[in-house]
Amino acid sequence: MDAVPEYSLFLVRILEELDTKYTSVSYQDLCKSLCARFDLVHLAKLRSLLFYTACLDQSFPATLFRDKMRCSVEDHQSKKLMVAADIVTMFNLIQMNGGIAKDR
Repeated sequence: MDAVPEYSLFLVRILEELDTKYTSVSYQDLCKSLCARFDLVHLAKLRSLLFYTACLDQSFPATLFRDKMRCSVEDHQSKKLMVAADIVTMFNLIQMNGGIAKDR
């Protein structure tokens, strides 16, 4: 079985979950949910993809996340929570901007 389509479906599943929950669930609960359901590797990949996409929008505050992309936190659970928090924050910023970057 080809891993690329499977991985793409996995990422779509995370984004769909964010889309359906981001207005009805608290920020903290959404971060906890991502941490409980997905592993660090997948969360880190999604964060990188969201960061790249968001940076296409000139109004996106990339400097807030750039240094965090090279996180050196040792504790696995803390790192996972930090990555999940970045994902939720970037997703919310993209949603607030109306997805301007995807139109370019």
